[in-house]
Amino acid sequence: MIIYGHRQRETDVATGEFYCPRCQSRRAFKHKRMDRYFTLFFIPLFRIGHLGDYVECQTCFTTFKTDVLKGTGQVESQPAQIRPITPNHTRLGWLLAVMGGGAFLCGGILGLLITVAQLTDAAGPTNNLEGFIGLFILCPAPLVVLGIVALAGGVFVLWKNRQKVSAAA
Repeated sequence: MIIYGHRQRETDVATGEFYCPRCQSRRAFKHKRMDRYFTLFFIPLFRIGHLGDYVECQTCFTTFKTDVLKGTGQVESQPAQIRPITPNHTRLGWLLAVMGGGAFLCGGILGLLITVAQLTDAAGPTNNLEGFIGLFILCPAPLVVLGIVALAGGVFVLWKNRQKVSAAA
């Protein structure tokens, strides 16, 4: 069974127009970066290396080295017009915030149900107190902590994204 490994992942760095040597005219392009990520159970966790950058023509989908953006000295060729891509993580922030709030709410309700079941036991609330504490620690407490962490992470991502958007404007 494969537990860990690595995977290549490409991200868009910039877009714009350039002179495509294959199309022989100005075309739209995407500047892409290839990175290698460490994976655990096929989930990329963190970047372990940079593999390189390339430019992809959006018409013929041919890839070139990034030197093509500087122009080749031909009469028709002009330096590329580059627009950097600023990542928008609003969707990720909201997903984390909603999932964290849901986990916190579910953990709280589960804890409340376990507490009510312990207090309304026919033998009395102190019957099997150690089991109640163990069950409370195993079930709702980690869910509540995970919910708080995810909710705080989502709020942080939304806050940082709002700073980036306001700085770019």
